[in-house]
Amino acid sequence: MSFLNGFLRFRPGLSDSRGSFVVGAVIFLFFFMVVGTFGIDLSRYYMHQQRAQDIADRAVLAGGQALNQPTSEPDLAVVYQIVRNYIIENYGQQHADFYQVNSPTDVDNIRVVHYTTSDPDHYGQEYYRVGALVYGAFSPYFWPSRFFGEVGSRLFVRHAVAEVHPRPIRQFVGMNIDCSVYAAGNMNLSGNNFKAGGAAFCAGGNINAGGSNNGVIGDVYLHSSGSFSPPGGGHGTVNSYDEQRLVPRFTETNPAAYDVNLADFDEWAVTGQCPGNARAVRTQDSEAPDVQWEDGSPVCVVKTADGYSISNNNGGQISLVGGDPVTIYSDDSVTFSGNGNGLKGGLYARGSILVEGNNYLFEGDRDKLGGLALWGAEDLEAEAEAEVEFERNSIKVVGISGAGGDYIFGSMGGGTGPILEGLLVTGGNFIMPSNSDNARITFDTEIFDPSFIDFGNWQQSAQVEQTRPLYSEVKVRLIS
Repeated sequence: MSFLNGFLRFRPGLSDSRGSFVVGAVIFLFFFMVVGTFGIDLSRYYMHQQRAQDIADRAVLAGGQALNQPTSEPDLAVVYQIVRNYIIENYGQQHADFYQVNSPTDVDNIRVVHYTTSDPDHYGQEYYRVGALVYGAFSPYFWPSRFFGEVGSRLFVRHAVAEVHPRPIRQFVGMNIDCSVYAAGNMNLSGNNFKAGGAAFCAGGNINAGGSNNGVIGDVYLHSSGSFSPPGGGHGTVNSYDEQRLVPRFTETNPAAYDVNLADFDEWAVTGQCPGNARAVRTQDSEAPDVQWEDGSPVCVVKTADGYSISNNNGGQISLVGGDPVTIYSDDSVTFSGNGNGLKGGLYARGSILVEGNNYLFEGDRDKLGGLALWGAEDLEAEAEAEVEFERNSIKVVGISGAGGDYIFGSMGGGTGPILEGLLVTGGNFIMPSNSDNARITFDTEIFDPSFIDFGNWQQSAQVEQTRPLYSEVKVRLIS
């Protein structure tokens, strides 16, 4: 009997334990359902906001492209209509079950603003900005709408702004000069054997080729105050002009237009890929190194007080992963060391460019910034014109190449080169003393776009704008 009484006393305890477990399980399941359903609605909420942002971005870009009109005063009503239609067609109708779109039937949600500027880097010194607001709402599956913002049709709003700049459209006219080399200063072609019979030379100073025993050059254009000392191998016609001195500039100076921006090096460059304090280069829209040498190794850059240093002894060109051309913007001087290297694409440096080794190939691509290969612009800190200098032999440059100051081939040795194909422009002196039998200069407009060069005070005699309205060609970029 005592055993039975003990067993009966035990049974209520067992029942209490099971009841507590059931209650706990129900509470946990309820909590899990609350968190899960809220998470589903929250993720959908952010997904719809991102969709609205994508539509806003694309709408203003489409509106910006609509400013590409054969006129100097674009029809802004067309821009408004394109932005409106894009938002309604791509946002309101396709996702009507998720969104309640306030159709932009007035201009409150769209703005097209005209700006003027005194900045000489802005062609035409004016531009437009196209902005749009996209309002949206969504219907949560589980939770009331009040948990996600204002009750009603406008639970969230997204905005985007595109900037539209007119672009120069130029052609070589005036004196009908298609020069391979423009120099604001003097030209010193003292090396023997160079071949440039098909290339014309334009100088704001003197052209001295008398030290070349067998060199050949094409037509010569000199300022009326300049002198010409001909090479021993022959030359074309000698012409004079009275225009002002050449002040060349590369027209695309916006870092955002380049694949790689070396500015703010310590913030973006990738660590752990290169030895010592060198950093691996990546493009502006990538988190990992996607710029490499031909052998697949990362492009390692060292930042010093003198600028950026790039070195590689394995040979090959710098390019994007896969071999596509890459464009690089530098806010300081750049030095290349090692042998057998180069760049497939283009480099624009706010400072001097120094190439210390042999066997370099800098190869621009016409579809990438007009075929830019190398350009050394003014040194902003020193407030001085930058130079481009090659210290050794066997150099080849294809496309657009230039310097705010002097452009120098410093070696008197042999080798192959220098070889220049395309257009070379310098605001200082051009010096080429190479004795190589293979040194040559050729002019080929198929490999570069001359609209990327601004000849400043000399453009009326060497290059002028075509008689086309200002907004016949525009460049559109998203800024917000």
